[in-house]
Amino acid sequence: MLFRHKVFRKEQERLVEDIYNAINGQKNFMGHAPTGLGKTDATLSAALTAAEEHGYDVFFVTPKNSQHEIAHKVVKGIADKYALKMNSVDLVGKRHMCNLRNLGQLPSEDFYHACHLRVKRGQCICYDNARRRKGMQLDAQFNYSHRELQEEGVVRNVCGYELALEAASKSRVIIADYAHVLMPGVVEPLMKRAGKGLSNSVVIVDEAHNLSGRMREELSIRLSERALARARKECAQLESESLAFVSAEFNGWAELTLGKRKEQLLEKEKLSTLLEREGQQDLLVEELISTGNRWVEETGAASACLRIARFIEYWNMEAGEEKFARIISRNEHGYAVEKRCLSPDIITSKLNLAASAILVSGTMLPMEMHRDIIGLDPERTVMREYENPFPRENKLSFVDRDVTTRFSRRVPGEYRRMGRKISEMCAITPGNTAVFFPSYRVMNSVLPHMDPGDKEMIVQQKSMETHEIKRVKNMLLAEDRFMLIGVQGGSLSEGVDYEKNSLKSVIVVGIPLEEMTIETKARIEYYEKRFGKGWEYGYLGPAVTKSVQAAGRCIRSSEDRGVIVFMDERFEWEQYRKYLGKLVEGRRAGTRDVLEFWRKNLSEE
Repeated sequence: MLFRHKVFRKEQERLVEDIYNAINGQKNFMGHAPTGLGKTDATLSAALTAAEEHGYDVFFVTPKNSQHEIAHKVVKGIADKYALKMNSVDLVGKRHMCNLRNLGQLPSEDFYHACHLRVKRGQCICYDNARRRKGMQLDAQFNYSHRELQEEGVVRNVCGYELALEAASKSRVIIADYAHVLMPGVVEPLMKRAGKGLSNSVVIVDEAHNLSGRMREELSIRLSERALARARKECAQLESESLAFVSAEFNGWAELTLGKRKEQLLEKEKLSTLLEREGQQDLLVEELISTGNRWVEETGAASACLRIARFIEYWNMEAGEEKFARIISRNEHGYAVEKRCLSPDIITSKLNLAASAILVSGTMLPMEMHRDIIGLDPERTVMREYENPFPRENKLSFVDRDVTTRFSRRVPGEYRRMGRKISEMCAITPGNTAVFFPSYRVMNSVLPHMDPGDKEMIVQQKSMETHEIKRVKNMLLAEDRFMLIGVQGGSLSEGVDYEKNSLKSVIVVGIPLEEMTIETKARIEYYEKRFGKGWEYGYLGPAVTKSVQAAGRCIRSSEDRGVIVFMDERFEWEQYRKYLGKLVEGRRAGTRDVLEFWRKNLSEE
């Protein structure tokens, strides 16, 4: 077995063998593998061994570019250790590899339109050099990261993305984004240029619990009153007549359609009728694209016209109609029309076309739910659950049943009790404490009742940038004097590795159940019709998965010690408890138990 370390961790060898056997049998594999098992090493070890034996290509796909680095290190480590001629490339979106900084800073949709236009007009010397093969020479053997290729592109004055595609055509292993193997319009050109096909590939889906939510968002689109207003300004400045009628009539049409309701389902034809009064829709789309391209070219700014053009094209598509909900709504910002994806299996089920699809995460319970939502073939999918590799005595986890964030109990008295309990836990924790709430609304309601004592609060802001998250991590690593406040499902509670025991306790307050909107109801109804499990698949499961992810920020290595508190009585209810697996101990615990836990563990250090 190809493995870059000397020995396997506890349970890791079993995971490697199970994946290897699944690939050999051309099965799909799903594994619930807790933090610390070494999932990236395990999946790539098994996949690369099988790839060498069967001639498979390997795609390792992630939800974020930041997660590419560890996979790149694993592949390179194996290749170096065994002196393998196994080329690999780390592939990110073209926008992130563009030599022109001002262009690369545009939103994705605007960038791709602008890039296409420059290429079409022969205005991109970097692309032209790549097509003429100038500067496209690669090493005979390589393990390229996307940063290396980006830098090489600048030095050679060649398109870094074209360089990456050239490397992909000569690679056994491609590290990429979910979209590169699933999204229509993305996967086809990549596979063609790289000379790959799913039927001869092993696809490893990293952080697989994120796949369905991420792809559902990718397949959803929105048209707002504010976007129309921005588009109208663009058209006016460029003296274009596009959207003149629609932008003028949209509010009146929306008010008449919606009446006094805040939201309702919308038939496709109702919006199409409004758009057609502007003229033929295909001509309208062409005009909007032309105007949007002019706007990007002349101002260097993002274009609302381009987004509206894409919306109209997508709105008119009817493929998989039962998997979408068309909705009209209004809020404090005005009216909006959306086409929301209810079930991502319209594209995620394509994983069944692979020689083997490997999906592993520390938050995959119940696995049947994730299998069904993604659309994996039950007859061909192997599912396994693995033990936590860390010493049990290093963790104390329990449910605090005395409070809840249930809507009927969201009153000042309950918020005060929560604040008091959180403050008490923070005071007896010998280090940093993280508190993750179900929403910003609940967080802001409890914050006034929290006393951090001698610790400093760090409160999560909406839409935090990568450098801001890194700054928070560094603060926690440097000193044990903080109370971190955030929301479940947010940028501080998922996908962040708080290293070196920088969090001594994590308090998960409440369950982040979605508001019962028309979209939520439609999703519940869809999964009820499909599997008879509407509430579980469409409502409860995704929410508790976020809670479990937040709890996982505490214990990150076998040396870490910490306390995890699930602060809501509902975590004891059967319909919620099953998602926690063995994360919560059966006995009741409280302040005395926490004090004793820290007394014992601090004396052993």
